[in-house]
Amino acid sequence: MRHRSRSAAPLHLEQLSKLLGSRSYRPIDGRRHSPASRTFMKLTLIAASLLAMLSLSACDRPGGDASRTAPAVSPEPTAAPVSGTGATELAKGDGGALGVLAAIDENEIALAKQAIAQDLGGANDEFAKQMLHDHEANLEKTKALGATDSPRADAMRAKGKAAVDALEKTLTLPDGKDAYRNAFMRTMVTDHADTIKILDAELIPAAETDPVKAHLEETRRVVSAHFERAHSVSSSR
Repeated sequence: MRHRSRSAAPLHLEQLSKLLGSRSYRPIDGRRHSPASRTFMKLTLIAASLLAMLSLSACDRPGGDASRTAPAVSPEPTAAPVSGTGATELAKGDGGALGVLAAIDENEIALAKQAIAQDLGGANDEFAKQMLHDHEANLEKTKALGATDSPRADAMRAKGKAAVDALEKTLTLPDGKDAYRNAFMRTMVTDHADTIKILDAELIPAAETDPVKAHLEETRRVVSAHFERAHSVSSSR
């Protein structure tokens, strides 16, 4: 499409207006028409002219349809970076996947013990005790299947320690226990959501044998139930 200069548009409209407003205007067929008919034709021509100018203007406008591009395709899953350590390699093989899962279990156990020590009471305390029981049982099974340490597992442990330290600091706030309770439940929601993503994108695909894959899939079901309960407890406060 050829682009016309915008400066030409006012002149074009002015000329058209003078032409249409002239008393000597005659239609092409040479016949005279009633005033109402002539007015209708004038309005039709003006509308057509304005439409043409708007179309030309749209061609020049930045961000028009022609300049829009499709959103980028999401990249392949990568290991989540941990503050201060940078990105680490994804878990590989049965031992690597189990090692990362063991680190996640250890993190949840540490958080649960910390919460239980605060005597939160009610649903919050019950949830913390369930976390301690379930993750201790899962850690035992995970180690029995041959979990191995790796930089990725170490990075997960560092992330868990940072979460424990952050929650500890909330106890120094004026509202003390309430601040901790709220922060703990928010952490439980985000931690379990992140664990589901890690299982789906990293650990389950890395499994090499059926027993390990079955354990990871069962872990996912348990973690999903934890996530739902954490969200429910957090929302009911």
